Amino acid sequence: MSSKEWTSFKIEDLGRVVTGKTPPTQNSDNFGNKYPFITPRDMSGQKRIIKTERYLSEEGKKTVKNCLLPKDAICVSCIGSDMGKVVLTTQDSVTNQQLNSIICKQEFNPDFVYYSIINISDTLRNVAHHSTAVPILNKSDFSNFEILSPAISTQNKIASILSALDDKLELNRQTNATLEAIAQTIFKEWFVDFKFPGATGEMQESELGMIPKGWTALPIYETAEFINGAAYKETDFTPDNSGLPVIKIAELKYGITSQTRFSKTIKNENSRIDNGDILFSWSGSPDTSIDVFVWAGDAGILNQHIFRVVNGDTDKKYYECYLLKYLKPIFIEIARDKQTTGLGHVTAQDMRRIKIAYPDKKSIGMFAEKIGPIFEKSLNNSLQTATLVRLRDSLLPKLMNGEIEA
Repeated sequence: MSSKEWTSFKIEDLGRVVTGKTPPTQNSDNFGNKYPFITPRDMSGQKRIIKTERYLSEEGKKTVKNCLLPKDAICVSCIGSDMGKVVLTTQDSVTNQQLNSIICKQEFNPDFVYYSIINISDTLRNVAHHSTAVPILNKSDFSNFEILSPAISTQNKIASILSALDDKLELNRQTNATLEAIAQTIFKEWFVDFKFPGATGEMQESELGMIPKGWTALPIYETAEFINGAAYKETDFTPDNSGLPVIKIAELKYGITSQTRFSKTIKNENSRIDNGDILFSWSGSPDTSIDVFVWAGDAGILNQHIFRVVNGDTDKKYYECYLLKYLKPIFIEIARDKQTTGLGHVTAQDMRRIKIAYPDKKSIGMFAEKIGPIFEKSLNNSLQTATLVRLRDSLLPKLMNGEIEA
């Protein structure tokens, strides 16, 4: 069925449009553990919201009862840099005022509407960017956007094709979350609690206190080489997206997207990155930008404010990855203490100041033997995820304009 035979609908025709609302924060009783309270910070590329940072209590739900969303509501971020993010609810939920949501009528498949909004997300962003200094899409403008929709039977087929890919993506995310938890548990047991295989209990004094014999008190900055990315400006980017993608924090979180900029200018050979590289974003909003990543987006160029973390051998690489992940809460607190205008930083000086108990070569080797397969399995899942995302994103517009029949 060609899209020429589809009907154009305003978003407000698809169902009820709801703008979220935050309960009074001065009353802590409004927050609890029952109803997901969705904000843009909870939207990290997943299709469905499984978990949120905050939840509302029964009392909190009553204060925003007119904004309550049922399962399968489509939530769209409509302000700021998070403009155009889309998720589906999995239970009764509430969003904050930065999101507009659609509660679909029966004649519209929520999954199909979700993909339709994804398909026009660039248009939503472009319209909003022309409105104010801070991009914003109010309820009225959002409600008047139009999408094309076929009969419900065709909606169901299209939704089924794309959902099968997203289901596999979600399985990969869950698997990697489990692998990450296992690796972090082992890291803490070995290198924080000192309960590593072959531990004799023999300790030595150090400036950190008592540490296992043969280990050293070492500044974080000396555990690896931390290579900062290069600064790229508008004139460095290619107009036709030729060259290599310039990797900023957004790419670390969401991969290569339609918003990614490309360049043929290599300002520093050491800023080239590839699959499996460990990257540490050290500047930005403390709660959302300070983080450690394993890159799985093929060759790219690292932008400033992100370290490429280089080790002399693979065994040390595995250790370094989970060391930095373990230290993430400390890095966030450092950045928060220096926070100005919403941004915070973790500097090389900070990393020279903080010391850890650095293991001996044998312990690092044993850890690599145990954790290496977990690291590589997680990386392979991430590479498969990147491939599936490209497939989904190439199919999406073709299915939505009838170029491919469902």
